[in-house]
Amino acid sequence: MRRNAFRALVVAGAVMALSLPVLTAPNSASACSNAGCSVTITGTSTWDTFISPITATIGTAVFNEVQTAKELPLNSTVTVSGSVGFTVFDLRGNNQGFVAYLSCTGASTGAPCMTSSLAPANNTAQIGASQFSLGGASTVQTILFFGDSVGLGVPIASSGTLDVMQPVAGECPREEIGQGIYNVTTPLVLTLSGLQVEYLTLPVSWFGNFDLTIVEGTGPGSTGTPPSGLCPPFA
Repeated sequence: MRRNAFRALVVAGAVMALSLPVLTAPNSASACSNAGCSVTITGTSTWDTFISPITATIGTAVFNEVQTAKELPLNSTVTVSGSVGFTVFDLRGNNQGFVAYLSCTGASTGAPCMTSSLAPANNTAQIGASQFSLGGASTVQTILFFGDSVGLGVPIASSGTLDVMQPVAGECPREEIGQGIYNVTTPLVLTLSGLQVEYLTLPVSWFGNFDLTIVEGTGPGSTGTPPSGLCPPFA
């Protein structure tokens, strides 16, 4: 059940809040594999049929509130824990697999990941994408929505920073017909150092965005299929 085209779903706009949690409606989008898309068959490619496209929603990323403190030495390093949750609805029915990636919105262009107009830094305080990292393995809940069975949802170990897309979870391919729902929670860590420790001296809120990218499975070893060691034998 290979696809001859690279298909990715990107969901952007998860608000991150530091100091004051912010609740917003989740954001969602759908992948290309829908009735309006065309597939060109060449060479040894095979043709897939599906019921509905992959869709996903991403919630608000929230970091622990931090009490204001006196000025810290400039050689200090402070870490703040947080997490973000998202849900992938694999309604294709063919259980071909997928991989979910997290990154900071605008990271590829060098844009900041989080900003505040009130923090001390000429009123343009910024926190870069490289200061956010994964805080450990995600938790993944697999739910059979309809059909006989679905691919197992698995966490993907990664410890990198969010200035590049980091794989956090995936669906193992399975030779069954069924639609699945995958609830994922990913721990995050924010690291402040140098002059940025001054950000902890004032009661301000910070806001920014994450991107959630879903890449559909395109065969073993692809960016859309979890590493083989995480998945049971293809059956």
